[in-house]
Amino acid sequence: MINSKPIAIVDSGLGGLPYLRWLQSHAPDEDLVYLADNGHFPYGERTTAELNGVLTEITEQLIQEIDPKLMVIACNTASVTSLSVLRERFPIPFVGVVPAVKPAAANSNRRRIGVLATNRTITDEYLENLIQDFASDCEVFRYGSPDIVDFVENRLINSTPAERTEAVQNAMNFFLDLNIDSLVIGCTHFIHLEKEIASALGEGVDIIDSREGVGRQVLRILDSFELHSLKREGKRGRQSTGRFFLSSPPKDEQNYRDFAEAFKLSYNGVLPSFSRQPVGEPG
Repeated sequence: MINSKPIAIVDSGLGGLPYLRWLQSHAPDEDLVYLADNGHFPYGERTTAELNGVLTEITEQLIQEIDPKLMVIACNTASVTSLSVLRERFPIPFVGVVPAVKPAAANSNRRRIGVLATNRTITDEYLENLIQDFASDCEVFRYGSPDIVDFVENRLINSTPAERTEAVQNAMNFFLDLNIDSLVIGCTHFIHLEKEIASALGEGVDIIDSREGVGRQVLRILDSFELHSLKREGKRGRQSTGRFFLSSPPKDEQNYRDFAEAFKLSYNGVLPSFSRQPVGEPG
């Protein structure tokens, strides 16, 4: 069976784009739609109740507007707070992003792990449960950095190498003093600064995120439910197409246009249903 409906990838802003890039590379025949929910950026500072309401309404609008066959919630905070709510309410498959504590613990020789995430994620019970389930014999050190999220969202695209290094320096200084050998990138925005993080920590520290695991899960779902846009044994067709949308008119539209271009997406501005009624506002 062939299913040409798009795959939707959602984040509060630009953090989920590395996950989209993985799918562009590994599922090149799929139609990808990226929604940056800039109207509610950043998710990491919002309550569970707020996120449940926002993500439920966003999903309703996306189903109405683009009818996705699968949705990737490409945000650790949104996934740990709201993924179960979305799965209960909507009939399509969802893939979430959670801190990669399990592989970090498996790779750690010194049993000392760092988790770099948003303030919301590092205090969430979900992360605590991951630590208890997979890293109970490790010392786990957590650092929340909303400043890095803001830097990636608003200043990364035109930043200098020195500015990118400076953006992660305080967090890296915290972990350097703790002698960790694995660092979990627990916020998708931070992946954009992976090179700077690795350089600051030096050799001997594994930098671990969930792109591979999330991407493989998307492919498994496409296989299991026969949702591929082309038969796997068939000839490859078009290269992965992609559309980039926002949930609210941006203060700096060029910033989002530049990111869309960098990730080979067509910039489409505010999703039409959102421009008629902003998310979170009564009809």
